[in-house]
Amino acid sequence: MYRKREGKSNKWPYSVEFQLFPCLHARQQPLSEELPMRILVIDNDISIREGMQLRFGFLGYHATFAANGPEGLAMLPEVEPQLAIVDYRMAPMDGLEVAHRIRAMPEFADLPVIMYSSGLPDHHLARLPGLKVDLVLKPSTMPLFDKVEAIAASLAV
Repeated sequence: MYRKREGKSNKWPYSVEFQLFPCLHARQQPLSEELPMRILVIDNDISIREGMQLRFGFLGYHATFAANGPEGLAMLPEVEPQLAIVDYRMAPMDGLEVAHRIRAMPEFADLPVIMYSSGLPDHHLARLPGLKVDLVLKPSTMPLFDKVEAIAASLAV
């Protein structure tokens, strides 16, 4: 089955044609008998969100997507994620501010947060450990999915 996606990222139009296979990388059985891990992805780039939607679906996770920080923060109580993946470069609220606001919510103070970004200024990079936020640099996705798998394994224990 072939699919074609067209759209526009932050700056450039794109067109991607791909074939859907029964995923060779899909988890054959869930990590636990419970519902799949819930992930909230907050990223303003639609191509990133669509790519993660495909991959997380293949891996058997339940991912919900928000296009900006305020939208993602509003979704937190409803989604009750077990992991948040936040882009740093967003408007009107950057990922660091989103992480601060997540930590300020008592029910999500211990939520694992991964900052997924092409880079951060040094003065912001120094603030990540205090926020208990992991950093994974774009464009590579393998370290991101490895970290997600590790978090899922730790939650299944």
